[in-house]
Amino acid sequence: MKTNKLNLHPLAQRFLEASQKLYSRGQSNRSITQLIQPPQPVILARDHSAEIETDLIDGIWSTLGTAVHEFFETHAVGDDVVTEERLFTDELGWTISGAIDAQFTDEQGRIALIDYKVTSVWTVIYNSSGKSEWINQMHGYRWLYNRCKGVDVDKLSILAILRDWKKRDAQTRGSDYPDSPIQLIDIPLWTVDEMNNYVKTRILAHQEAEYANLVGEPLPRCSDAERWLRSAKYAVKKPNNKRAMRVLDSEEEADAYIKAQGAKGKGLVVEKRESEPTRCKDYCEGSSWCVQYQSELEAQDG
Repeated sequence: MKTNKLNLHPLAQRFLEASQKLYSRGQSNRSITQLIQPPQPVILARDHSAEIETDLIDGIWSTLGTAVHEFFETHAVGDDVVTEERLFTDELGWTISGAIDAQFTDEQGRIALIDYKVTSVWTVIYNSSGKSEWINQMHGYRWLYNRCKGVDVDKLSILAILRDWKKRDAQTRGSDYPDSPIQLIDIPLWTVDEMNNYVKTRILAHQEAEYANLVGEPLPRCSDAERWLRSAKYAVKKPNNKRAMRVLDSEEEADAYIKAQGAKGKGLVVEKRESEPTRCKDYCEGSSWCVQYQSELEAQDG
């Protein structure tokens, strides 16, 4: 169910509603983007789709991404490019699909698969070779292309549009700051065996989860990495201040920092900031029905 808690203007409301209805994985058991996700949130979001409440404004960034995709699809025309082709193949009794943003062939006949991402500057800075999700997704597309076209690709890339890029920061910050709001990030290629094993492992994991769901068994728990669980941090601060002077990885480092301040460190305190599963808290549509996450919340309240 969609809400409009901010009472957006009707034009903005229509735009967001329309853009968030565009995605379809076709007649398949899983799309590549679903396959790279943990099985538990995929199943929970599907089974409780009628009960999930999301606000229109929550989809603003995905809407921007959709607009960028549509613009590229419309204008990136030419004999050297195929855009938004949805491919299907069967593996282990399932149909797997995926829509590749762009298949580009250069003058030497080399094939590159390109995916468009609207993302932040810091995502690119901290993932110069691509986020793990991007790497997995692009190899899923490579596997699909290989199966459907009968040939392998030569290159995988992310064409990143940086929504928060600033020209001034590019001029004043260090060399790690992107020099342009559009960045091409090359994804390191796995071996063919690594690619095939990865996809088969993901299909089996989702099939096993579907069977567990069918017979009423608990769904497989998400790993800490899949939940984007951040380790606990230790903030050094003045007792009545919300803002920390420093945030460190261990209590020992925090104590050492206070000691190094000498007289200035008198009265400073160390506040432990517990780890949080960011994906569960902010990005999982099925979290309200997730036994794993809800039991943790209950333990915290208790």
